[in-house]
Amino acid sequence: MKLWKKSLAGLIGAVLLTALAAGTALAAESRTKITSVSITIDSDISVGDSGGSVTATANGSNYDVTDVDIVNDDGEWVDGDVPRVEITLEADSDYYFASMAKSKVSLKGDKATYVSSRREDSSSTLIIT
Repeated sequence: MKLWKKSLAGLIGAVLLTALAAGTALAAESRTKITSVSITIDSDISVGDSGGSVTATANGSNYDVTDVDIVNDDGEWVDGDVPRVEITLEADSDYYFASMAKSKVSLKGDKATYVSSRREDSSSTLIIT
């Protein structure tokens, strides 16, 4: 009798685990995926200057630029220095960012080049370097 109860309890446990796993697998993403981004960049950084600024404008309709940060602003810019900039994009509420390869990120203006990108906040934030 004890063996029968243990078997039944094991069977019920397996059924519950299977039902939970199936429920999470069937949950679909309700937001729309953003598969590419386009940004226009403008900079007033010059050799011999200290500081300077970089602005970025989103060219898409489902995301906005929320922050632009120069991560290697160490004082006076000298010839050969290349500003390294992180641009933060926020997706509109019904959208999210897919993983962004170099070919999916268009940077226009001031000789900007793509280095990397990462997603945060359940893919609603994209940070491009």
